Amino acid sequence: MSTQTQRITLRLLFTTVFLLIVIITAWLALSQIKDESKKSIRESLYTVNQITKEAIDIWITHKKYDITEFIHHHSIISLTQKLLKNNHSSKEIIKSKELKKIRKLLLDSVQRHKHKRFFIIAPDMQNVAAADDASIGIINIIYSQRPAYLKRVFKGETLFVPTILSYDLEMKTQATIFIAAPLKNHQKKVIAALVFRLDPTDDFTKITQLGQIGNSGETYAFDKRGLLLTQSRFDKQLKKIGLISANQKSMISIRVSDPGGNMLEGFIPTLPITKRPFTFMVKNALSGDTNFNTDGYRDYRGVNVLGTWTWDSKLGFGLATEIDRKEAMSLYTHTKSTVLVVLMLTIILSFGLLFLLLKLEQKSKINLKNAYAQLEDKVTQRTKEFKESEEKFRTIFESSSDALILLNRTNFIDCNEAALNMFLCEDKDDFLNSLHSDWSAAIQEEKMGTQEHQLKKKMAQAFRKGELAYEWNYVRRNGDIFPAEVLLTSIYMNEEKVLQGTIRDISERKKAQEDLIALNDELERLSFLDGLTGIANRRMFDSTFEREWSHAQRNHKPLSLIFIDIDFFKQYNDFYGHIQGDICLKIVSKTLSSIFKRTVDLLARYGGEEFVIILPNTEIRHAKMLAQTCRNKIIQEKIAHEPSDIHEFLTISIGVNTIVPKALIEPSSFIDSTDKLLYQAKNKGRNRVESELA
Repeated sequence: MSTQTQRITLRLLFTTVFLLIVIITAWLALSQIKDESKKSIRESLYTVNQITKEAIDIWITHKKYDITEFIHHHSIISLTQKLLKNNHSSKEIIKSKELKKIRKLLLDSVQRHKHKRFFIIAPDMQNVAAADDASIGIINIIYSQRPAYLKRVFKGETLFVPTILSYDLEMKTQATIFIAAPLKNHQKKVIAALVFRLDPTDDFTKITQLGQIGNSGETYAFDKRGLLLTQSRFDKQLKKIGLISANQKSMISIRVSDPGGNMLEGFIPTLPITKRPFTFMVKNALSGDTNFNTDGYRDYRGVNVLGTWTWDSKLGFGLATEIDRKEAMSLYTHTKSTVLVVLMLTIILSFGLLFLLLKLEQKSKINLKNAYAQLEDKVTQRTKEFKESEEKFRTIFESSSDALILLNRTNFIDCNEAALNMFLCEDKDDFLNSLHSDWSAAIQEEKMGTQEHQLKKKMAQAFRKGELAYEWNYVRRNGDIFPAEVLLTSIYMNEEKVLQGTIRDISERKKAQEDLIALNDELERLSFLDGLTGIANRRMFDSTFEREWSHAQRNHKPLSLIFIDIDFFKQYNDFYGHIQGDICLKIVSKTLSSIFKRTVDLLARYGGEEFVIILPNTEIRHAKMLAQTCRNKIIQEKIAHEPSDIHEFLTISIGVNTIVPKALIEPSSFIDSTDKLLYQAKNKGRNRVESELA
C-alpha cells in the first residue's frame, strides 16, 4: 500500500471516528433531554393528580359531616322506627304522618346543602322514605347497581357512593352520586340507611376539571368496571367518532377501553366497546397500584397519551391524569429535529472538507505555486462556510421561543430577542452591559447569602458540572417580578469556556399550583363553619373539645361546658315559618357570640336549635354567671314567641358543668352529664340554668 493511500485511509478513519463521537454525543444528549422531559412531565402529572385527589377527599369529608347531623337527630331516628314498625305497604307509608314529618325535617336540608333527593332505606333494601311518592316501596337504585356499598352502610359505615346510572328526569342527567350513612337506634343497632343524592356534574366533576393540563390534558375518575365517573373534556370528539350519541354525556357512558388505534385519525375498531380490553392505565390501576407511564399508551379515544394514576380502594374508584404525548413531548421533538439538522450539516461539512483537503494535497504535488494560490482561495471559502455555519447557529439561537443568554464568569456575551422581550428591555447593548444580578428579584426562595453570592455559586457549579437547573425569581424592566426555570449549560466558544442559559417563564404554572392550594384551604376552612349561622360547627366543636380536654388534663385546670337549647323552637318554626326560624337562629348566635370575648372560648352550633360553649380554665361559679348572662341577653333581644307556654319572648334553657379532667374519665361522659343538666332545666320549666353547683 502506497504512502499516499495510507494517508488518505488514516484521514478518512479519523473523520469517521470524529463523526461517530459527535453522533454518539448528540444521541446521549437527546436521550438525557428526553429522560428529563419525561421526569418533568411525570412530576407535573403526579402533582396535579394528588392535589385533585386531596380536593375530592376534602369534599367527600365535608359531605359526610353534612349527613352526620341527621343520623344523630332523635326525631328522624324515632320516625324511621315507627315507619318500619307500623307500615307494611307503600300506600300506608305514603299516607303516614311519619313520612310527612321526615320530609319536613329533611327537605330544607336538601335544598340548603344542594342535595337533589333523599332516601331512607330499610334492611330489605326498599325505600321507606323519599322526597317523592314514586320512590316509596321499591328497591333502591344503589342496591341495584352497587350493592356492596349499601351493605357496607348497613355494617355501620358512612361512605361516598360513586357515579351510577340514573333515569331521574328532574335531575336532567343520566348519572348520580350519593352520600350514605347508617341510622342507629338507642342500642347502636343499624335500623336503616339515610342517603342524600347529589349531581355529579356539580362539585365532583368541577374538582376534576381543575386538573386539566395544557390543551389536551384531563383528570377523570373511573370505577372497577372501567366506567368514566366524571365528565370528559372531549365530549365533542367522542360524539364525532361515535363513542357517544349526540344527546348523550360521557359520564357513566364511556368504558375506558383501548380501541386499538387512534379513532380521531379515522381508525375503526373491529371489536365492540364492551369486548375491548381496558387501557394500560386501567389495567394497572385495578391492581391497586399508584403508578405512571411516560412512554405512551392509548386512551379511550385511541390517542397516545402520557399519564399518572391512583386507585382509592376505600372509595372504590381511581383517578387518572393524562395528556396527549404529542403535546407533552413537543419541546423534546423540536429540540431533536434541530439537533438532527445540525448533525447532518456537520457530517456533510466534515466529509466535504476531508475530500477538499485531499484534493488540494494532490494538486500541491503537481504545482506548488498553484497549490499556494488554491490554498488561499480555499481558506477564503472555508471562512465563508464557517461564517454561514455561524449564521445558521445564530438563526437557531434567535428563533428559539425561550430566552437564551450567553455569559462568561462576569458579564453577558449575547442574548436572543426572546430574552429582551422577557425582561422588557428594548436596547440589546443596555442588556449586555448589565450584570446578571441586576435582573434578579430581591426575594428568593433560597435564603443563604446575598443574591450575587448565590448566582456566583450557581454559575461555578454549572462550570464544574457542565449543567445546572434551578428556579429563580427575576424582575422585568417595569418592576414586575416573575418566577423562571433556568438551565445553565457549559459550552466552549472561541476557545473560551462560557455558559449558555435557557430561561423559561413559569408564572402560569406557579399560579395554577397556587390556585389549587387556595381552593384546598378554602374547602378546609368552610368545613369547620356552620352554613347557616357562620359560627363553628359540630366538627369544629369535636376537634376543639378534644384539644382543650388534653390541655386541661395536662395542666390540671378546670374545663367548663355550657349546653343551650332554645325553648319551644319547634312551635316557633311551626308558627312563624322556617325562614323566620333561620333568622332567629342567626340572632341567637350573634347575641351569644357578643358575650364571650376570650380567644380560647368557643361557641358552636351543636345541632338544630342546640348550641354549646367551651370555656377553658373556667370555674363553675364563673361559668354559671356567664350562662345567666346568656339567658338574660336572649330575653333582652325581645324576640317575639307567641306560641311559648312560659314567656312572651324567646327564652333558652341552659345546662352548665365543670370538671378537672383525669386520665380515667372519658370526655364523652362529661358531655353526657352536661346534656342531662340541660334536660333538667327543660324539665323544671325551661328558661333557667341548671348546674352541679346549687
